[in-house]
Amino acid sequence: MAENTRIQCDVLVIGGGMAGLAAAVSAAEEGADVVLASLGEAGKSGATYYDVAEIGALNAPCACETDSAQVFYEDIMTAGLSMASEKLCRILAENAEPTLHRLAAMPGGENLFERENNKYKVFQACFSSKPRSHIIHDHFRPLLQVLGRQAVRLGVRYVPCMVSELLVEDNRCYGALGLDEQENEMTILAGAVVLAAGGASQLFSRNMYPWDVTGSGYALASMAGARMTNMEFIQMGIGVAHPFINLFEHYLWDCMPVLKNAEGKVFLQDYLPEGVDRNMVITDKGKHFPFSTRDHSKYVEIAVQNEINCGRGTERGNVFLDVRTDKQKELLSGQSHFASMWPTTWNWYHSKGVDLLKQPMEVACFAHAINGGALINESAETSVQNLFAVGEAASGPHGADRLGGNMSLTSQMFGQIAGRESAKRAKTEKAGLDKQAAERYRRQADSYGLESVQQGQEMLAYLQRITDRSMLIIRNEEGLSQYIGELDSLVTGMKSRPKALSRQAVGMRHLLEAGSLMAQAARARKESRGSHYRNDYPVMKSQYEQNYIIERGIGSFRKV
Repeated sequence: MAENTRIQCDVLVIGGGMAGLAAAVSAAEEGADVVLASLGEAGKSGATYYDVAEIGALNAPCACETDSAQVFYEDIMTAGLSMASEKLCRILAENAEPTLHRLAAMPGGENLFERENNKYKVFQACFSSKPRSHIIHDHFRPLLQVLGRQAVRLGVRYVPCMVSELLVEDNRCYGALGLDEQENEMTILAGAVVLAAGGASQLFSRNMYPWDVTGSGYALASMAGARMTNMEFIQMGIGVAHPFINLFEHYLWDCMPVLKNAEGKVFLQDYLPEGVDRNMVITDKGKHFPFSTRDHSKYVEIAVQNEINCGRGTERGNVFLDVRTDKQKELLSGQSHFASMWPTTWNWYHSKGVDLLKQPMEVACFAHAINGGALINESAETSVQNLFAVGEAASGPHGADRLGGNMSLTSQMFGQIAGRESAKRAKTEKAGLDKQAAERYRRQADSYGLESVQQGQEMLAYLQRITDRSMLIIRNEEGLSQYIGELDSLVTGMKSRPKALSRQAVGMRHLLEAGSLMAQAARARKESRGSHYRNDYPVMKSQYEQNYIIERGIGSFRKV
């Protein structure tokens, strides 16, 4: 390896997606010298650049006369099922509209949100009681472009780097260690650090995330000693599986689509308890994309996952879903929300080779976003001093379920807060860590490895299979205990083969840490709540109306 590259800055932002760019821009606006370290290209990486939907959305309660910050707040808390922070959700609701206007006022932002009749075009998203989701076409790429250009104007330095460890002494963060594109070692010293590398759905073989989402935000925060919470709450749901991967928008259930297995059998009714019929289930499913135990819609994902697990899926391991129904014809002939959204949806699918009017689609259950992460306060700071977290890396603003369009809002609003506060902190507390301390971290990072690229690929495939088995939709004590043991064995195996540190080894170690956090929380929560389903504890229990918080490997139930 080449000599260790050393970089110094005021604020280090880790992650080049929507949340990271928001924090970097905000810190630079405060006059900070900002370095943005990203595994993929900044502005073209992470979950928000990965187009698994025809639109993106950002929530703000300003498009509906009967909506308000108070109504928005109540929706967030209702969706959270007592698992969201009241203080953070209040901040989020009250600052949503200013966040929207701030983005629209940025250079290039005037056309960011779709308009209709000189008004913002909105729709009613998952778990919302009002239409407040402002539409961004082409998923979130236009927003990334606006933020990326602003970051360049403000002099944000982009450093291609996979961060392997945070530098923490006496519960204060001083920067990070990482590997550049040639796998040479890097040390980045900073007055403050913002974690914006959230997401860990690469743990699952069925996921809607790109290759560079490897659980780094969770692993880095946890290994640094930060408090982690809500890691059991993972957004999962029905997605198109072939010939492309796409989130199946919740409004498409309004046409009462039909599910069939590979044998052509209509199977949903086989999974419904007495007193629950198909219409009730599909109607509830039309209210939200993510799987949730809060209503009858849960039987859709449970049925689909069971059919696939029992080998009754297609040769690609999926089931069929057909939207060509009499109800669809009825909706398209009127002025329904379905009719309004249908042209966008049909054109999107048709551009990818699927004509929804001529063929059924293959669908399956997919892992998507994670509602947990490093617990933050009102300044977006974690329990580790000078370490901030935003976007999917942070927890607190979301609970057991999350409103559609709220992750983008939290990324922008708390990204702005984290950037501003980290810049202020860096001005008063300059980066400082002696070489001896940094070397200790480097040796620790080198204590695990892989023997070959092929071994890493095989380990990832195995990890994804066992995660699908034990964590995707259906969970229970036996499966979770087995999974935790398997993760421990994989970690032990990596430690027994220390090699020169590689990006592949770092990514695998981070995924294993993230998987362990999720499984520990899922096993501890012996109930079903929101997106967390235990088939051995299928009901919600008042005794678990507390957050499961993990700190330095030890977990306990208490309110955030």
